[in-house]
Amino acid sequence: MSDHTLSLIPVLYYDDLSPQARSCCMLIKVLDVDVELKYINLISGEHLGEAYSKINPSRTVPTLIDGPVTLYDGHTIMIYLCDKYTFQHGPPVMPKDYLGRLEIFNLLFFEACVLHRCHSHLLTDILLHKYPNFDVNYHKGKILDCYSALNSFLTDRTFLAGHRITIADFSAVTTLSVLDLLLPIDMTYWPNLKVWFERLKMLPWYKFNADGIAKQREILEIVGKFPFPSPLQQSTVLKRKVSFRCDVDYKEIFDKHPERKIGEDEKIEKHVHFKNCQNAVECSLSQVANDCERNSSSLLSQGQCGDKKRMMSGI
Repeated sequence: MSDHTLSLIPVLYYDDLSPQARSCCMLIKVLDVDVELKYINLISGEHLGEAYSKINPSRTVPTLIDGPVTLYDGHTIMIYLCDKYTFQHGPPVMPKDYLGRLEIFNLLFFEACVLHRCHSHLLTDILLHKYPNFDVNYHKGKILDCYSALNSFLTDRTFLAGHRITIADFSAVTTLSVLDLLLPIDMTYWPNLKVWFERLKMLPWYKFNADGIAKQREILEIVGKFPFPSPLQQSTVLKRKVSFRCDVDYKEIFDKHPERKIGEDEKIEKHVHFKNCQNAVECSLSQVANDCERNSSSLLSQGQCGDKKRMMSGI
């Protein structure tokens, strides 16, 4: 029987390079619950070893084991800890009512699908290709998109979900603090976000996040050749024409490609219609995919990435 199955308290496997691991550790401090912390060294590739793979087949951190319960996602871990301990030990950082929980889920999924995606793609490019050998403007635009959304979320609010701190704040601040390291949040453009960020940094449990950010900065500086203070500065507010979910304006694609003869095997039975377009344009899925690929930056190297890619795989 393995050690973690014998433990009478929850066990959290973590590395403070992982934003969600830092979020979980800060929550544990706030809830003041007894959790055993076991360090997994992402840089050395410990998360890829056989022992940890048996605990977490996805080989990522954090992982929480509490008796028969094993959780592999930081957001899920925070929800679990809140539901089990919040009303026994700490402040109510996760609502119990249905609508309140939905709002938290909404913000957690935003962090996971938008904010963390922006973070992981940028760090991967820096570590693999070195600064400035990647599409800096592309990543800068993505960061500004995230800042704009978060600034709007915080309109007339002290914290992301209202006037009381919740796990949505724990989740977002760890990822955001890395983006701020690379492109500092400007009070002129994002006042709500800046005030919120500074407020969280004043809380005593933020030190755990600050320690992880310091380690991450050192890795970016040494491995990624990223200079600090950051050379990335926001001089103007970028008004991007596209959404978070797509970096290609499909109308522009079709405007550039007039009707042409397409092989029978390429045809799509349904026409694609765009608002304000007089004529429908026949297209092939393969053509759209090719155009998307040409207009988007390649975020992952196709070659041998070595230890840096293995490290990023666990975050």
